[in-house]
Amino acid sequence: MSTVEPKTKAELRAGIDTTWLILNDALDQLTAEQMITLSDEEGWTVTDHLVHLAAWERSAAAILDGRPRYEGLGVDEALYRADDVEAIHEAIVHRRRDISPEEARADLRAAHAELLALIDPLTDEALLWPVGRFLPDGPDHTDERPVITVLYGNTMYHFNEHLSWILAIAGES
Repeated sequence: MSTVEPKTKAELRAGIDTTWLILNDALDQLTAEQMITLSDEEGWTVTDHLVHLAAWERSAAAILDGRPRYEGLGVDEALYRADDVEAIHEAIVHRRRDISPEEARADLRAAHAELLALIDPLTDEALLWPVGRFLPDGPDHTDERPVITVLYGNTMYHFNEHLSWILAIAGES
Protein backbone atom coordinates (compact mmCIF):
# COMPACT_ATOMS: atom_id res chain seq x y z
CA MET A 1 0.00 0.00 0.00
CA SER A 2 1.30 3.40 -0.97
CA THR A 3 2.21 5.84 1.76
CA VAL A 4 1.80 8.81 -0.57
CA GLU A 5 -0.57 11.39 0.85
CA PRO A 6 -3.73 11.66 -1.26
CA LYS A 7 -4.55 14.90 -3.09
CA THR A 8 -8.25 14.33 -3.83
CA LYS A 9 -11.29 12.89 -2.08
CA ALA A 10 -11.31 9.96 -4.52
CA GLU A 11 -7.68 9.12 -3.66
CA LEU A 12 -8.37 9.57 0.06
CA ARG A 13 -11.45 7.33 0.04
CA ALA A 14 -9.74 4.67 -2.08
CA GLY A 15 -6.77 4.59 0.31
CA ILE A 16 -8.97 4.55 3.40
CA ASP A 17 -11.15 1.77 2.00
CA THR A 18 -8.17 -0.37 1.00
CA THR A 19 -6.27 -0.01 4.27
CA TRP A 20 -9.48 -0.53 6.26
CA LEU A 21 -10.08 -3.84 4.48
CA ILE A 22 -6.49 -4.97 5.03
CA LEU A 23 -6.66 -4.09 8.73
CA ASN A 24 -9.95 -5.90 9.20
CA ASP A 25 -8.81 -8.95 7.26
CA ALA A 26 -5.86 -9.22 9.66
CA LEU A 27 -8.09 -8.73 12.70
CA ASP A 28 -10.45 -11.45 11.45
CA GLN A 29 -7.55 -13.91 11.72
CA LEU A 30 -7.07 -13.25 15.45
CA THR A 31 -8.94 -14.82 18.32
CA ALA A 32 -10.40 -12.76 21.14
CA GLU A 33 -7.84 -14.37 23.44
CA GLN A 34 -4.96 -13.24 21.22
CA MET A 35 -6.39 -9.73 21.14
CA ILE A 36 -6.41 -9.36 24.94
CA THR A 37 -3.55 -11.52 26.20
CA LEU A 38 -0.67 -10.84 23.82
CA SER A 39 1.03 -7.46 24.02
CA ASP A 40 3.85 -5.44 22.52
CA GLU A 41 6.92 -3.96 24.21
CA GLU A 42 4.81 -1.02 25.42
CA GLY A 43 2.34 -3.40 27.07
CA TRP A 44 -0.40 -2.64 24.54
CA THR A 45 -2.70 -5.44 23.44
CA VAL A 46 -4.36 -5.61 20.02
CA THR A 47 -7.50 -4.32 21.72
CA ASP A 48 -5.56 -1.33 23.03
CA HIS A 49 -4.43 -0.56 19.49
CA LEU A 50 -8.04 -0.67 18.30
CA VAL A 51 -9.14 1.70 21.08
CA HIS A 52 -6.33 4.03 20.05
CA LEU A 53 -7.29 3.94 16.36
CA ALA A 54 -10.94 4.66 17.17
CA ALA A 55 -10.03 7.66 19.32
CA TRP A 56 -7.86 9.21 16.62
CA GLU A 57 -10.50 8.65 13.96
CA ARG A 58 -12.97 10.38 16.27
CA SER A 59 -10.52 13.26 16.68
CA ALA A 60 -10.48 13.69 12.90
CA ALA A 61 -14.28 13.50 12.84
CA ALA A 62 -14.42 16.17 15.54
CA ILE A 63 -12.48 18.53 13.26
CA LEU A 64 -14.94 18.05 10.40
CA ASP A 65 -17.80 18.50 12.87
CA GLY A 66 -16.31 21.77 14.16
CA ARG A 67 -15.53 20.37 17.62
CA PRO A 68 -12.17 20.40 19.42
CA ARG A 69 -10.01 17.34 18.77
CA TYR A 70 -9.65 16.62 22.47
CA GLU A 71 -13.38 15.86 22.57
CA GLY A 72 -12.96 13.25 19.86
CA LEU A 73 -9.95 11.80 21.66
CA GLY A 74 -11.89 11.61 24.93
CA VAL A 75 -9.22 13.50 26.88
CA ASP A 76 -9.45 16.75 28.78
CA GLU A 77 -8.44 20.03 27.20
CA ALA A 78 -5.48 20.59 29.52
CA LEU A 79 -3.91 17.26 28.57
CA TYR A 80 -4.46 17.97 24.89
CA ARG A 81 -2.99 21.48 25.13
CA ALA A 82 0.09 20.09 26.92
CA ASP A 83 0.88 18.44 23.56
CA ASP A 84 2.34 15.32 25.18
CA VAL A 85 1.31 12.73 22.62
CA GLU A 86 2.48 9.79 24.73
CA ALA A 87 0.43 11.00 27.71
CA ILE A 88 -2.58 11.40 25.43
CA HIS A 89 -2.08 7.87 24.10
CA GLU A 90 -1.88 6.45 27.62
CA ALA A 91 -4.99 8.34 28.72
CA ILE A 92 -6.94 6.99 25.73
CA VAL A 93 -5.89 3.40 26.32
CA HIS A 94 -6.18 3.56 30.11
CA ARG A 95 -9.75 4.88 29.90
CA ARG A 96 -10.83 1.82 27.87
CA ARG A 97 -8.43 -0.80 29.23
CA ASP A 98 -11.20 -3.24 30.20
CA ILE A 99 -13.06 -3.21 26.89
CA SER A 100 -13.57 -6.57 25.18
CA PRO A 101 -12.16 -7.25 21.71
CA GLU A 102 -15.68 -7.37 20.31
CA GLU A 103 -16.53 -4.00 21.87
CA ALA A 104 -13.26 -2.51 20.62
CA ARG A 105 -13.95 -3.64 17.07
CA ALA A 106 -17.54 -2.37 17.23
CA ASP A 107 -16.32 0.97 18.56
CA LEU A 108 -13.70 1.23 15.82
CA ARG A 109 -16.33 0.42 13.17
CA ALA A 110 -18.62 3.11 14.62
CA ALA A 111 -15.83 5.71 14.69
CA HIS A 112 -14.89 4.79 11.14
CA ALA A 113 -18.48 5.10 9.88
CA GLU A 114 -18.85 8.46 11.64
CA LEU A 115 -15.72 9.80 9.98
CA LEU A 116 -16.65 8.53 6.52
CA ALA A 117 -20.08 10.14 6.82
CA LEU A 118 -18.36 13.47 7.46
CA ILE A 119 -15.84 13.04 4.64
CA ASP A 120 -18.35 12.03 1.98
CA PRO A 121 -20.04 15.43 1.49
CA LEU A 122 -16.72 17.30 1.29
CA THR A 123 -15.36 18.54 -2.00
CA ASP A 124 -11.76 18.28 -3.13
CA GLU A 125 -11.50 22.01 -2.46
CA ALA A 126 -12.80 21.68 1.12
CA LEU A 127 -10.26 18.92 1.82
CA LEU A 128 -7.52 21.45 1.12
CA TRP A 129 -8.85 23.97 3.66
CA PRO A 130 -6.66 24.39 6.73
CA VAL A 131 -7.70 22.56 9.88
CA GLY A 132 -8.12 25.91 11.62
CA ARG A 133 -10.93 26.85 9.24
CA PHE A 134 -12.99 24.00 10.70
CA LEU A 135 -12.09 24.97 14.28
CA PRO A 136 -12.15 28.76 14.53
CA ASP A 137 -12.70 28.82 18.31
CA GLY A 138 -10.70 25.80 19.48
CA PRO A 139 -7.11 25.12 20.45
CA ASP A 140 -6.31 24.10 16.87
CA HIS A 141 -7.57 27.32 15.25
CA THR A 142 -4.05 28.19 14.03
CA ASP A 143 -3.41 24.77 12.44
CA GLU A 144 -2.65 25.53 8.79
CA ARG A 145 -2.28 21.93 7.62
CA PRO A 146 -4.78 20.93 4.93
CA VAL A 147 -7.50 18.84 6.56
CA ILE A 148 -6.80 16.05 4.04
CA THR A 149 -3.37 15.68 5.69
CA VAL A 150 -4.97 15.06 9.07
CA LEU A 151 -7.53 12.67 7.59
CA TYR A 152 -4.77 10.71 5.84
CA GLY A 153 -2.70 10.58 9.03
CA ASN A 154 -5.59 9.36 11.16
CA THR A 155 -6.88 6.76 8.73
CA MET A 156 -4.85 5.06 6.00
CA TYR A 157 -1.43 5.98 7.36
CA HIS A 158 -2.48 5.15 10.93
CA PHE A 159 -4.08 1.84 9.94
CA ASN A 160 -0.86 0.75 8.20
CA GLU A 161 1.28 1.85 11.12
CA HIS A 162 -0.75 -0.06 13.70
CA LEU A 163 -1.27 -3.07 11.46
CA SER A 164 2.46 -3.75 11.55
CA TRP A 165 2.44 -3.63 15.36
CA ILE A 166 -0.71 -5.78 15.58
CA LEU A 167 0.87 -8.39 13.33
CA ALA A 168 4.03 -8.33 15.42
CA ILE A 169 1.99 -8.87 18.59
CA ALA A 170 0.27 -11.83 16.95
CA GLY A 171 3.64 -13.18 15.80
CA GLU A 172 2.79 -12.77 12.13
CA SER A 173 5.31 -10.14 11.06
